[in-house]
Amino acid sequence: MKDRLMELRKTLKLNQEAFGAPLNLSRAAIGSYEQGTRTMTDRTISDICRVYNVNEIWLRTGEGDMFSDGTNLDAELIALVGELVKSDDEWLKGAIVKFLKLSPQSKEMFKNFLSDLFGNGTGA
Repeated sequence: MKDRLMELRKTLKLNQEAFGAPLNLSRAAIGSYEQGTRTMTDRTISDICRVYNVNEIWLRTGEGDMFSDGTNLDAELIALVGELVKSDDEWLKGAIVKFLKLSPQSKEMFKNFLSDLFGNGTGA
């Protein structure tokens, strides 16, 4: 995996510091991952794949394409929403993702609908 990490970074034309910055990882951390003196956590692998649109299977095993084709994007968004709202409720997570994908006009209509349904937040 250390070689694939270096290959990814070079493909992206980033030095270790620039590669690590959006991941909140130091240049030294990236260097130690690439040298194999430090093992990447599952969280670090997940963050790399999310930030750089990398195919996690490729990063872990070398199988498949380096970059994700985007077909799992909804599943990834739903998983991230679940982490943010601290919920395993698949319906809730899916509803939030669908709301986020609405046009601004549709979001406003939905918010107005909810305001009419539940009141304006005053408990009425």
